[in-house]
Amino acid sequence: MSSKIRIGVFGVGAIGTVVSFGLKDIYDIFYFNRSSRSQVGIDYNGELISKDIQLEDLNRNLIEYDWLIVCIKEYHNNDAIPFIKKQLSANTKVAIIRNGLHLKEPFLAFLDENHIIECIIDCPTEELSKGHYVQHKAGKIYTQETALTKEFSSFFLNDRIVVETVNDFHSYKWKKLIESSSIGAIQTMLGNTCKLFREEKNLDLYKQIMKEGIAVAISDDAKIGNEFYEEQLRKLMAYPESKGSSMLSDLLRGRPIEWKAKNGIISKIGKQNEINTEVNDLLCLALQNINC
Repeated sequence: MSSKIRIGVFGVGAIGTVVSFGLKDIYDIFYFNRSSRSQVGIDYNGELISKDIQLEDLNRNLIEYDWLIVCIKEYHNNDAIPFIKKQLSANTKVAIIRNGLHLKEPFLAFLDENHIIECIIDCPTEELSKGHYVQHKAGKIYTQETALTKEFSSFFLNDRIVVETVNDFHSYKWKKLIESSSIGAIQTMLGNTCKLFREEKNLDLYKQIMKEGIAVAISDDAKIGNEFYEEQLRKLMAYPESKGSSMLSDLLRGRPIEWKAKNGIISKIGKQNEINTEVNDLLCLALQNINC
């Protein structure tokens, strides 16, 4: 058996593909995906690099993996977790890479919390064709300092992916959630890119969603000051009109929209903490109908 560290990448979509090309080639890399895939590719800094891959059997575990990097969306959890469980041994460590809250909760029923690391990724990526993506800049993975952080961060080529620790990871996750849900929900509803925010009514809607999200985040013990709102407005207005979002991309490609993990969780926690989320509630109803 190989003495190399064995890393499984579960989910070979945009994030999984970026992660797989960011890993150093000194490791044994294995791929898991629920749909067929025989090749992945990344266009980075003007160079298109492709590689053939062989997907592992989801129903069998023939290898003891040192790490499993899970790169799936929230709505995939129910279907994917039974297969993920089959790939774990007593010593397997798991990194969950997904923007949102409560990333590790679905895994705690069968996995020691000390074996899990939660990660938020910032890596603008655009799909060219099935399995092939443009990576617009070096990716950054943000996580909390744990006993696993140093080992996990050592896996990546620093010119492709850098792992950084965040002191208040709970607040950081909330900020990323508010940002992505505010932009993505409106883009999905109107089927358009950031140029729609040049219209005052759409910008006003964005502001309302932001304010609701911030109020709910603060009620959930996130530390978010007034400067965050102003920073996000400046950031939004500086975006090129062509900028989309993952939610819009899913809409345009006929995929499920990840509204439950974004506007849905804001509405849910708002109700729990008695915070008004009228705008997010209405958006959830509309986004749910799009998913039907």
